[in-house]
Amino acid sequence: MVDRRGYGDSPDTACSDVDVDAEGIVEVLGDEVSTAGGGGAHLVGQGNGAVAALIAAARRPDLVRSLALIQPSAFTAAAHHPVVADLLDRVREGAPGIPDGVAPEQYLRASTEGLGMAMPEPTSRRPLPLPHP
Repeated sequence: MVDRRGYGDSPDTACSDVDVDAEGIVEVLGDEVSTAGGGGAHLVGQGNGAVAALIAAARRPDLVRSLALIQPSAFTAAAHHPVVADLLDRVREGAPGIPDGVAPEQYLRASTEGLGMAMPEPTSRRPLPLPHP
């Protein structure tokens, strides 16, 4: 399993770039396929990781056996396109912000239980998130 740059156990990064992430995926897949033999890998990506996996699969379909995309944030990958930029602006304008004074536990609870999911227990790898100002 590969963590996206700046997430999990991967080193931090100054900026996120799905094209750079996709190239990294292609490199890892190329190394694995040459070491383990043909057949390709099963790629699973979520959010921006799904966009990176999609780009990697498009660049080197011979290295991919299957592709599972979970909530691909394809709109942000095309944010420079005028139609997509307009859509994203309208979504941002209509999205409620986080009220002042919301504790991290309240934020985590609302972002999970409000969707019908149980709030996960915080761990050293998943501390309570700090609300964005």
